[in-house]
This record gives sequence, structure tokens and C-alpha cells, in this order.
Amino acid sequence: MSQTLVKSYLESPISIEKATQLANYLAANQEEVPLLIHGLIIKDVEANKKAAWCLGKLGEICPQGLEKHQTELLKILSEKGKHNSVYRNIFRVFCFQEPLEKNEGTYLNLAISYFEDITHANAVRAFALKGMTPVLKKHPELIHEIKSIIEWSWDSGSPGVKSISKNTLKFLEPYMKGIK
Repeated sequence: MSQTLVKSYLESPISIEKATQLANYLAANQEEVPLLIHGLIIKDVEANKKAAWCLGKLGEICPQGLEKHQTELLKILSEKGKHNSVYRNIFRVFCFQEPLEKNEGTYLNLAISYFEDITHANAVRAFALKGMTPVLKKHPELIHEIKSIIEWSWDSGSPGVKSISKNTLKFLEPYMKGIK
């Protein structure tokens, strides 16, 4: 039954309503999340986009439900050639869920590399930066380095990336006090 639900979603026309319905279903049926994650890696760009959209919604609705899948999501982030929506929505998940301690370094390195690389879509760069804030709150000694990266890449961003950059720096300001 559930495989049919995920499969039919991946084969149907893209719809925010269907993505939200499936995300709600998966929030209550965590054992079926791997079926959705599989949709991120199959060789079907349209299915990848749909799976990514649902993943982003699931991360918003039930972020703790994706915690045990972090390593797999980070592996997907490290792979080249995926559709931008896959990267964007994985970073979106990390906006709602802190990486596990064992994954913090890998996650932060990936997020920085995506943010710095101006060839990535601006939405991917913006979510990569926004998703860094939970880690930076825990490790304020890294904020100055990230601030330098943000300032260095200021001119290469869209208005949206610049806005996220400005808001991120403002948000992190209290955590920088007393750190040199």
C-alpha cells in the first residue's frame, strides 16, 4: 500500500497539495521515508524534483523524523549532477533540524562549499547559508570565518542571497559577542 502511495506520488504531476499530503503521511509512517529518499537518487529528474519537494515539506512538518537519514542525505549532497531542487530541499531540512554532532563537520563543509560556489542556483546557496545557523549557534567560534565568507561572496549573490546573508549575520550577532 505505502510503496504504491510514494510511487504514485512520484509518477503523478507535481502538486504542492500532493507533496504536503504525502509529507503528512510519512510523518506518521516513518518506516516509509526511505522510499521517498530513494526518489532523490533514481535516474528520473522529474521524480527527483517531486521527492525533493516532499522531503522539504517533511523536514518542516516533522524534522526529527529525518534525523536517522542525515548521513544518507549528506551523501546525496556530496554527489554532483542532481537537480537543484534536491540540494535546496536537503538544505531546507537542515534549516529545521540540527545535524547530529557526528555530522556537523561534514554538513558545515558541504554548506560552505555550496554557498561559496556561485555556479549553484541562488536558492541552493541561500538555503545552504540559512541551514548553517544551528551549527554556528553551537559553535560561535566559527561565526567570524562564515562572516568573512559571506562578505567575500557578497557581490556574487542575487537580492535573495544578499537578504539571507544580511539576516543571517544579524541573527548571529549576539553569538559573536566576546569571540575574537
